[in-house]
This record gives sequence, structure tokens and C-alpha cells, in this order.
Amino acid sequence: MQEDKESPRNGPAPAEEETIRPPEAFAALLDRVLAGLPDAEAEPELPPGPPPPIPAVLTSDDLPLHDRRHPSMLERLFGRRRTGHGGPSQTGALHFHPEEEDGGGHLPRDEQSAALLRQVQTIWRTQDSRPAEPEVTAPSAESATPPDAVPAPVLQDTDGLLRRIAAVTPDGVGTADLPHRQDALDALLAIPSDDFLAQDLLRACWPQRGPVTSRAALAVAVTLTQGFGRSGRLPLASAQAWRLLDPSLFREALSRQLATISDFVLIGQKPNAPALSLEHGEIDLIEYLFETLEPGENPDLLASVMAFKGLSGRRFGLVRRIPTRARHRIEALDPAMRSAALPGLFQSRALLLRLSDHGSFPPLAEAALRALTEIEALIEQVAEDAQQ
Repeated sequence: MQEDKESPRNGPAPAEEETIRPPEAFAALLDRVLAGLPDAEAEPELPPGPPPPIPAVLTSDDLPLHDRRHPSMLERLFGRRRTGHGGPSQTGALHFHPEEEDGGGHLPRDEQSAALLRQVQTIWRTQDSRPAEPEVTAPSAESATPPDAVPAPVLQDTDGLLRRIAAVTPDGVGTADLPHRQDALDALLAIPSDDFLAQDLLRACWPQRGPVTSRAALAVAVTLTQGFGRSGRLPLASAQAWRLLDPSLFREALSRQLATISDFVLIGQKPNAPALSLEHGEIDLIEYLFETLEPGENPDLLASVMAFKGLSGRRFGLVRRIPTRARHRIEALDPAMRSAALPGLFQSRALLLRLSDHGSFPPLAEAALRALTEIEALIEQVAEDAQQ
């Protein structure tokens, strides 16, 4: 019996001598799994030894859970479940049944241990798939900036930016303030090559999306629209740039831009001119400029927009929305002040009366007649309220 207990010279050493400390990362995960199990009896701790070399990437093939080189891990797992001890059982062997491998993997006999083993295997595979965490070092004085901090914008030549802004905008229009991202402003004034990049630069300069009074914003809008209808145009960014501007402050600039577009489109519609096609963003810009301007201030210009063949059926929508916009402006006024809107209503009536006589395109004339009827009814209503 004594000889049976003694291990052969060439056989495996006792568990205490061949135990290798597991990787600390897996040991911590295993402790979390065993946290809900009964506490193990106190066992003498071996003096810590040097940890074994760990490969760069651990996989289940390199370090399987049932590896006999790491009996302490499985003993902590199965020994607690079956004997209530944290070490090996009295027989010195693990409660592991290799004859069950063909039936569904390395499963213990009881269901609780099987579920626990699946949980450990899941954590082990997840841990293998994660990249190694970088070593955390104390921040030095040179790298005191937090990692998520927004880098400071590159300062540009402010005088040079102001000269470029003054070259494309009239004097005395808008404020002289510049956006914080002067590098983005410099790129916009240089005309970006990509429409989406130009939109990102606009958001970097003016993220508030509200009415902007800066002269620099007007310079950007004029610059981005220089390629209207041509190759290399920026339709989406140019429409967005004009929508950023305060319409009451830059009304003359809006009118001047629509006049420039009107000349370009009408010349492109001549018989011998090259074919002209408008992008969606360019059509959106024309509609925005048309609906922002007052009919009484620019009747000829607004009437010329109805001759744009590229707008096609969208011209009907522009005409039909004229009385709707007038009604919204009146409803926003105080009832005692609505009579002051009568001059603007008569100007809208004059424009619709002019468009209703558009003999070359009967559907447009019919839409103008319907809008004319609505605007005349609105004029009568406001006039009656003013007399009461």
C-alpha cells in the first residue's frame, strides 16, 4: 500500500510541486465566477514564485481548462462544488470524467457544475478575443492634456482672412467677428473640393445653426456659390451657407445672389447654349432665395424665376405658397398692428397678377390665378379687421 501511494520517479510530481500559477487575468475572472459558491476551508498558501512566461495571445488551444499543468484552477472549480474544499479531493485527483467527452464536451456529471464550466469557458473565450490592454502609466507634465480634449485650432493669419473676406463682400455689411475655427474658415474660403467636407467645415465654424450676422459667413456663402451650375460645384454646402445668414441683415446680398443665378440660368436656356442641369441643392437654394425676398422689392427678379425650366413643376409650389406665407406673417402680428401688413399684401397681389398673365405656360397662369384669389380674400379680411 505504501508503494501505491508513492509516485514513480519518472511520473508526475505532487500537485503542490507541479502547480503553476495561472495568468492573473484568468485568475481574476475565475474568482468572479466562484464568488457565489460556499467559502472554502483555509489552506496553507505556497510562497509566491516567479510567474511563467505568458504568450502574447492566449487561446483555448494553448491553455485548455482541463490541462493537467494547471490543476489548481480546476480543483478550485470542481473541488468546491463536490467536496466543499478549495484544494484537491482526498484522492488527489480532479473530479473530471473524460469518458463524457464524446457526449458533449468536457461536462461534469451534475448540471450545476456543467453550467459553471460553460460560464468559465465563455469568459475564457471572451478574454482571449479581447486585445491586450495597454500599460497604464502616470501622466507626465508634458502630456497633461486629457485624451478626449478637442485639439486647439491652428491659428491663421487674421489679417489675411479679413482681406479675403473684404474682397468678396461689400463694405459695411455684417459684423467683423470671426469664428473660433479659423482653420476651417480658411479652408472654406479656399473652396473645398468635396461637398460633404465643405458641410463639415461649415458646422465647425458655425455650429449654432442660427441666424449668423458675421461678414465672414457671407463671404463663405458667396465663395461656395461661385461654381453654381458648373463642374466642381458644391450645391448642398452653398445652400446651407446661405441659410445660415440673417435674412433681414443680408437682404441685399440675397437679392444680388438670386439675380446672378437668374442671369446664369436664362443664358443657359438659350437655344445654342450647352445643356444646363441643376442639382437638388441648387434648386433648394433658388426656392429659399425666392421665398425670402419681398415681392414688392424685387417683382421683376421674382417673375424671372418662373421662367426657369429647370424648376419644372416646382414653380407651381412657389406660386401657391405665396398667400400661405403672407397669412403666416399676418397671424404672427398683433391684431391691432395687422393693418400695417396691407402694403405687403398688395405687392404680393401685383406679383400674382403679373404671373397669371403668363400666356406661354398655362398651368403656371392657372396656379397664379388660384393664389391671387386667396390673397385678395386675405386683403379683405385684414381691411375689415382694421375698420373695427
